[in-house]
Amino acid sequence: MITGKFEHDRRSADDRIGIMRIDSNIFKKLGNQANFACPAFIGLIDNKMNIKIINLKSNYRPFIISIPHGIENEPYPPEGELPHIFQTWPRYPKDNGYSTSLGHILNWWHYYRSDNRLEQVYLSGMINSEAPEKELIPLAKSWLRPPQLVMDGIKPQYKVHLYDHAQRAYVIRRSSDGPDNIKFKLDEYQDPEEVGNVPVWIINPTFIIKNWGISDIVLKVNDNLLKHGVHFYVGYEETPTGMDLVLWIKIKLEKATTFEIIPSE
Repeated sequence: MITGKFEHDRRSADDRIGIMRIDSNIFKKLGNQANFACPAFIGLIDNKMNIKIINLKSNYRPFIISIPHGIENEPYPPEGELPHIFQTWPRYPKDNGYSTSLGHILNWWHYYRSDNRLEQVYLSGMINSEAPEKELIPLAKSWLRPPQLVMDGIKPQYKVHLYDHAQRAYVIRRSSDGPDNIKFKLDEYQDPEEVGNVPVWIINPTFIIKNWGISDIVLKVNDNLLKHGVHFYVGYEETPTGMDLVLWIKIKLEKATTFEIIPSE
């Protein structure tokens, strides 16, 4: 379940998506950091950036993406004349070593909150791109503002939550169990009351078909047949209600796209 406040405000997330990059060449120059964003995001306050990249000297660099509301994104500079580049503090209990970090990113609005439960959700990974902003900003949009899934039997309205941010996946529940032809479309969300249509960002989407069984599939995207093991992968997850199909598709598109899942004979 997604809190109403997050769902309401995510439609204006484009105004807040940006990147903070901590340059780990602090071996040479302590505390050097660079903030950058696409032209549409110029002027953001540094510690409100919702994407953090740690520029290690390795080929792959870690990143983390947060919900772009209630953000606190802070790098940790060394304190005084420290023998190490990292800020450190004692671990507890005492005499149990030290803790350290290059910084933190927190979301104070939370992903889910109730009287006795609080959840935080972040998207993290590694990237080896020379221009990470060109990949991470679209990835953040595809996760924070996923395209609307339109399918017969599901009314395409804002209150229907088919996308699970915690799994980065669309969860499709049907009126009947077992393998069957499924055809749907990922399209821009139409919001006549607010800011208009939300652009489509489709990046390696995942679909979970509840209670599908263990039947293999044939997949078509925009009526084009995709090759299993090259363009998409499938898995199966056993749950208390049945066997779910998990489908991951290797595509990057910026337009409305149709998908058709067909049980293989």
